[in-house]
Amino acid sequence: MDTGRVQLPRLFDRLVNAGQRLFSDRTFLRRYVIVGIGNVSINFGVFWILYHFFDAWYVLASIVGFFTRFLFKFTALRFWVFNHRSRQRIGTHFVQFSLLEGVSYLAGLPLLVFLVEWVHLPPPAGVVLTIAALYLFSMSMARLIFRKDTTAG
Repeated sequence: MDTGRVQLPRLFDRLVNAGQRLFSDRTFLRRYVIVGIGNVSINFGVFWILYHFFDAWYVLASIVGFFTRFLFKFTALRFWVFNHRSRQRIGTHFVQFSLLEGVSYLAGLPLLVFLVEWVHLPPPAGVVLTIAALYLFSMSMARLIFRKDTTAG
């Protein structure tokens, strides 16, 4: 009978320990969030400038925004968030990250066209929703790419 009382605190302790491990590095988490905000801002900012001021087709403006944020995101994640200072594995990281972002964008572009052409959202709203839909997937997969290896720096 008493085991129920003992089990609940153990479960609670395990949950607390898991949360502490997840958020133990507050600097990492803060940088991760800052890069995410910068990523969205750059993507949408480039899109908005091209779409609004230069009257570019929304798909073309989205593609240019994607490539601009790609360069920012790769550099910021690799060198600032994950703190890879050496040039070791930079080519491998770039190829892996390019594939991840390419797959992510190939999934996002049809979503953008669907939201604009079929749902009839304004292109800026479609871009924001597309970025938001792919953000968590892309950032979590980036964590796998840039994790520190025990064999390389």
